[in-house]
Amino acid sequence: MSKLKRLRIEMIAVSPHVVQKAGSWQSSEEKFRHQDSLQRVHEGPSDDRYINPVDGRVMELIVQCADRVYRGPRNSTYRRTYIRNVAPIMLRVADWPSQHLDDDEQKSRGAKIWGRFLFVVKWPITCFVLNHIIGIPYFAMPGTVFNNGCYDPFPYRYWGYCKVTRNAAEENSKSSDSSPTLTPGSKGEVEGYRIIEPLYLCFVGTEEYGRPRLVADWKSDPANQHHQYKCPEYLFIAYTTEHFSHSSLPDIKALHSMATQATRAAGLTAYWVGASCLGGENIEENVFRISDIVRGAHSLVIAISPGSNAWGQGTSTQIMLQQWGQRLWTLPETLLATPHRKITVYQRGHQEPLKLTKKQLAAFAWTDSATTRQLIDHYEGNLTLSRLELVIVAMQSLFVRKTTQYLQGDHAYVLMGLLRLRPKIDKTDSSFQADMLLECLMCILPQHPNQHWSSVADAYNVNVWDIYPTCQIAGICDNDTILVDGAFGATIHWDKFRKVAYARRVRSWKRLATQVILHGAPYFFPLGMVVFTYAWDLRSLMKFIKALLDDGNIFSSNSVEEAIHFVDVVRNWVIFSGAIGLILIAISCSVFISSPYLTRLLYRGKFWGSQAWLFGFEGYTDLETIESQIFGSKMRRLRWSTYGSSLSRHSTNAFNESVGIDPTMDPVVRSKVETAINNDRPDAVRVFTLVDTNTMTVTLFEAVKPPVAVLLCGSEGGMQRALACSYEWTTGVCYRETVLKMETTVLEKMSRVSRFRFGMSRGQT
Repeated sequence: MSKLKRLRIEMIAVSPHVVQKAGSWQSSEEKFRHQDSLQRVHEGPSDDRYINPVDGRVMELIVQCADRVYRGPRNSTYRRTYIRNVAPIMLRVADWPSQHLDDDEQKSRGAKIWGRFLFVVKWPITCFVLNHIIGIPYFAMPGTVFNNGCYDPFPYRYWGYCKVTRNAAEENSKSSDSSPTLTPGSKGEVEGYRIIEPLYLCFVGTEEYGRPRLVADWKSDPANQHHQYKCPEYLFIAYTTEHFSHSSLPDIKALHSMATQATRAAGLTAYWVGASCLGGENIEENVFRISDIVRGAHSLVIAISPGSNAWGQGTSTQIMLQQWGQRLWTLPETLLATPHRKITVYQRGHQEPLKLTKKQLAAFAWTDSATTRQLIDHYEGNLTLSRLELVIVAMQSLFVRKTTQYLQGDHAYVLMGLLRLRPKIDKTDSSFQADMLLECLMCILPQHPNQHWSSVADAYNVNVWDIYPTCQIAGICDNDTILVDGAFGATIHWDKFRKVAYARRVRSWKRLATQVILHGAPYFFPLGMVVFTYAWDLRSLMKFIKALLDDGNIFSSNSVEEAIHFVDVVRNWVIFSGAIGLILIAISCSVFISSPYLTRLLYRGKFWGSQAWLFGFEGYTDLETIESQIFGSKMRRLRWSTYGSSLSRHSTNAFNESVGIDPTMDPVVRSKVETAINNDRPDAVRVFTLVDTNTMTVTLFEAVKPPVAVLLCGSEGGMQRALACSYEWTTGVCYRETVLKMETTVLEKMSRVSRFRFGMSRGQT
């Protein structure tokens, strides 16, 4: 007995269905807890599961797959099974004689003759089987309508708290009797997120350098009463520690000397420099309010130096400005500086400063001047960006700049400094958790698996501001996850196909007549035989009676004439009944002979409306095979999606219409399919297929794990952005595996999903 056959027998003995065990799953003794939407608790080791849409429980994930994947390397963390044919048995039987004729044109002459011979042999066998099962409802049942024809819902519920929520009433409070109190018209402590004036300034007097001093102390000094307790105008000194190291006393002295010189030249009495004015207490709060300090400054001064390693080597001014421009904070310092005053550049060792406009500085100092120019025009009022455009362009500029990380959320805090609101500083925040503007970013399909969450590069080559969110982020959770509300969703079925019922179909007279004679034929033949036999026997009896009457020796003449007339009438009815019987027998025989053709005629045709299902399987299979497995034969009901995924392909037909084509016609896609089949790594990218029986489309896509649900969170270009998510039941997180594009009409057959916890990807940093 072969090894493969023995393995198949073992699997059959374990389950009524052939299911492979997960080949790459490492068992663990650690147990996890999950509470479903109906408050039922499941405990067990970590494995791949999904939420059953029927009862809401978490069930073990079984994925059907194409034959090559099923026989390939066992590299999955989930169980696999083969694809089963769920079409009505009557239609499968009717198609049996012609199944081997699918590629008849590509066969040799001898193969064609053999194929036709098999067709002739199979035909009477098929007719015999069909006429014996056609009256049994189980074999003819096309499917049942569920959920009023809608998709199966995604019965998810999140029971935990958020780290940060939009609704203050949902904050996790350790005190049971504490509750948020909001007064009408309160501003939600927005003022607490900003500062009106700096805490410290360096004041220039008769000394060589300016001295740091509390602004509050300076205002309360009797010598400064003529300022009427107002903060004095000050310069903002921008520099980089690459030029002026905080650990080098000569560098600090040179920095203060240049700042003092610039302050006196501007006719002011104070300046703000980060080396001395950040303050020792609450330093993290002050660092991320630098943007407010820049806004309140008289003007901006940039201090540059060749640096301690390159001092005296003749580094050019432009190179030093470019070194300064690589720093993260240079962007908000320049953008938020006073627009009607030029920026002054002081170079160490030079007396004469260089004065530049913001646009000139961008060309000198920033290699991404094409992007930052949009931000400059926005803050100078020449070009107004929308809030979303502003955030996206700013993110593109910020995340390419260098910084010495102070907190994990540095980039996001700098970004928020450009906006009106300020986030509360939390040392445990990552850049992801500090950014609340993620509704659009979550709908982006990354161009590569390791793409950072902040990147706006979309695999569909769409600008992020062209994506319109249809959901809202309700809060920020731990481990770089968010809580999303308002999305539509549906469950994807991976274990097997289901019979697809038609919810609405036009009944033609031809199909109605076919159904009547096809289902009535098994009864026509015995009925016709009974009628014909009865008529034949009655005809023989009438002949005998007439022979007696013709003899004339038994009855009188009048009685004989009446009896003969009655016999003639009965004989005519006998002939008519016999004809009816023969007709019923002929109809039954003709239906018997043509039953395969009539069965296909009955089940073929288009659906005006069908039961909405989302079926998935691993691997690739041609469209004809998929149709045969679901509907019984090739009926041209399904079509390849034109724009459903990054692997979808389309072309123009002879009538200049856009039609979806088999993605594997593209050598690049075909190569990805082959690589996915032969890859033996459990974390490798795989190829999956999604079948939508509502729109009758088939979509090929890439993902690491099979997504168990689609969540519609945005719209773009006349289509819905559907987040295809896997489910990590141990933490209750829906992880984005890919982003598909679905037709807007699917919203009519989808239900809302309860607020769900969402992660951009597993292990996202």
